[in-house]
Amino acid sequence: MLKMMDAGAQHIIDASEEVGVDATLSHAAQSMWRRAIDASDESGGVVTTYRLIRGD
Repeated sequence: MLKMMDAGAQHIIDASEEVGVDATLSHAAQSMWRRAIDASDESGGVVTTYRLIRGD
């Protein structure tokens, strides 16, 4: 699921930049999903973005 959200964010970023729309929020969301993907890979289990935000 996280990888799908990352790919979706990239699509939005690409489309936004193509038409000159600010993609700052999409970049921030993608960064959080990528952190969750990396943490999940390291832990061997799913680490949610909620857990990252809480600092768990």
